[in-house]
Amino acid sequence: MSKLEKLLVAVLVLGHLLYAGALLTNYMAHTTIIAGSEALHAQFVYQISQGHLMFNKVADPHLLDLWYTPLGFDIMGAAARLFGVDIRVFRFTTFLFALGAAFLVGAITWTLCKNKFMGFVAGALMIAAPAGAWYLEVGPNPYHVFFTLLGIYFLVRDEKLRWSTVLLASFAFFAGFWSKQTGYIYMAASVFYMLVHSVKKGLVALVVMASLAGAGTLYYAMQPGSDFVYLVLVKQFIAHVLVWDWFLTPVLFPENLGRFGIMIALVAAFVFERFRIREYIRSPTVVFLGASAVVGVFARLKYGSGPSQALVFNAMLLAVGLSYLHRLMQRGVLYAGLATALILVQGGALVQDLRADFITAEDDDRFSKVLSLLATPGRSVYTVSYEFEKILVGRQPFRGVEGPRGCWINGVCDKSRYPNELRDYFGSDPFDMVVIDIPTEMSSWFLYERLNAAYTPVGEIPAASRYPESATLRWRKIIFEKKKISPDGNPPARPTGTP
Repeated sequence: MSKLEKLLVAVLVLGHLLYAGALLTNYMAHTTIIAGSEALHAQFVYQISQGHLMFNKVADPHLLDLWYTPLGFDIMGAAARLFGVDIRVFRFTTFLFALGAAFLVGAITWTLCKNKFMGFVAGALMIAAPAGAWYLEVGPNPYHVFFTLLGIYFLVRDEKLRWSTVLLASFAFFAGFWSKQTGYIYMAASVFYMLVHSVKKGLVALVVMASLAGAGTLYYAMQPGSDFVYLVLVKQFIAHVLVWDWFLTPVLFPENLGRFGIMIALVAAFVFERFRIREYIRSPTVVFLGASAVVGVFARLKYGSGPSQALVFNAMLLAVGLSYLHRLMQRGVLYAGLATALILVQGGALVQDLRADFITAEDDDRFSKVLSLLATPGRSVYTVSYEFEKILVGRQPFRGVEGPRGCWINGVCDKSRYPNELRDYFGSDPFDMVVIDIPTEMSSWFLYERLNAAYTPVGEIPAASRYPESATLRWRKIIFEKKKISPDGNPPARPTGTP
C-alpha cells in the first residue's frame, strides 16, 4: 500500500477508535446506569464481592442466582473488593479485557501475515464489531472473548505444538469456558485440533481441560446449599428455544453477510483456493473459523441472545480475511488500490449508530429520581430493574421475581414450576411501594398478579424525551403503593389459584 492508501485506512479505523474512546469517557464520567442488564450484572458482581453464594438451591429473596460460569464476574468482584462497588470500576475492568481481545486479534493477524499495519487494522476494527458497545459490557462476553482468543493465539503462533503451547492453550480455553458456557465449543475444537497433530498431546489437553472444569464444578457444587450443576450446566440449555425465524434476518442479514460481507468473501476465497480437508483440519485458523461460525450463528438464535455471541467469529473473520488480503497483494493477485477500497468498505460497514448509548444529563436526572424513590424514608420499595441501585442508597437489594429457577422451559412458561419459596415471599406483598417499567418484563408475571390484587397506581415517571425505547432507564415507569387494609381488617385477597 502507498502512504496515501494507508492514511485513508488509518483515518477510518482511528475514527472507530475515537468513537469508542468518546463512549468510554462518557461511561467513566457517569455513575448513571441506563440498561437494566447492566444493573442486573452489577448486582451479580456486588454479591460476589460480598462473598455470597451465587448458585442457591433454595431461592433467597435477597440473592440473585448466577446462571453463567463465574470467572468474568469473579474478576469484576475482585476489582470491586480492591476499588469499591462502583459501576465505573466494573466498566473499566471490562474495557481492559476487551482491549486485550482487540490486541489479540491484531496479534493473530500479524502472526498470519507478518504485517503490523494489517494487525493494527484488524485490532481496531474488532472494537467496532457490531455488538453495540460490547467493550463496556458489564457481563461475561469480553472475558470469554479475551481468553478464547488467547488460546487461539497460542495455537496460531506455534503450529509445531510444543508442550508449553499445549498447556497454555488448555488453560486459556478453559478460562474462556469458565467465563461463559459456549466456551465448551472452543475447548472441543482445540482438543480436536491437537489430536489431529498428536494423539498424545491432544489427550493431555483433554485431561487438563476436563480436570480444570471438573475441579471448578466440584468446588461450587460442594458448597452448602449450592445448585451449580443445574443452574449453570443444565438450565441454560433447556430454558430457551432456538428462534429459527432469526436465521435469515437478522443473523445472516445484516449481522454477518451484511456487516462482514467483505471479510466473508475473502475467507471463502482463502478456503476454496486450496480445498484440502487434510490440510484444513491441521490449520488452527480454519478449525476455529468453523467453531466460531457455529457459535456465532446458532448460539445467536437462542432466545434472549444477541450479536455478542458472534464476537469470536467476528475476530476470526477479521484476522483471516485481512491476512489473506495482504497475501493476495504480496502475490500480485490483487493490486493495492482495490485492497484499500475493500478495507474501506469493510470499515464503513462496521459503523454503528451508538448515540443512544451515551449517557446524558436527562439520564442523570431520571436516575436521581429512581434513587430518590428507592430511598423513600420508612418505605420498602421494590423495582423490577433497579435493585442494584438500592446498594447506592444504603438499602438491601432484592432478587428478580423469577430468575433462572423460574417457570421457563424450552421457551414455554409453566407457572407450576415457580419456586414455592418465592411464591410465598412475593405472595405476602412485603413491599410498601413497587416500581415497574412499561413495557413490562414478562418473567415478572407473579409480581403483576400481586399488583392487580394488592396495590394501586399512585404516580408515574414519563418516558424519556431522547431514545425512549433504547434502554430501561428511559422507559415509562409506574409507581404502585400497597392498598390499605380493608374495613374488616383483612388484607387484600390473593388471586384465584394462588397458594
